[in-house]
Amino acid sequence: MKIKTDFVTNSSSTAYVVIIPKDFVPTDEEIKEAYEFHRLYGAEDLTDEQLYKELKFELFDLLKDGDNLWHYGEDGTHHMLFGMVADICTNNELVLTSFELSNEGNNRIQGVKEANLNRLFMDTQLHKLKIEVDDEQN
Repeated sequence: MKIKTDFVTNSSSTAYVVIIPKDFVPTDEEIKEAYEFHRLYGAEDLTDEQLYKELKFELFDLLKDGDNLWHYGEDGTHHMLFGMVADICTNNELVLTSFELSNEGNNRIQGVKEANLNRLFMDTQLHKLKIEVDDEQN
């Protein structure tokens, strides 16, 4: 398995695991910059509703809830919106990890709920504390 550290536009099988803070909303400038970048690579134009309503709120809200976005065929997220979400997440350092999938053409962005990450962090810290206390008692 190869670990990627950034978004690669020609990769047809990349998965991203992201954590989106509840109060995060991409700025209009970030959306415009991502749109201009992807438009350069021949992606078709999107309506303002898709760019601002769907991308800015609906897609990021799904990720905040721990859901996922995927791009595969006609049923998945529009390929340009998918790429824009991946870029915005990468630019805001919201990507926890990314990796190549073995099945080509099935890109995915998996959200992690902030509460789950906080709980995991606290469980890890409490476990470390317990080990340190046990070591001191021995």
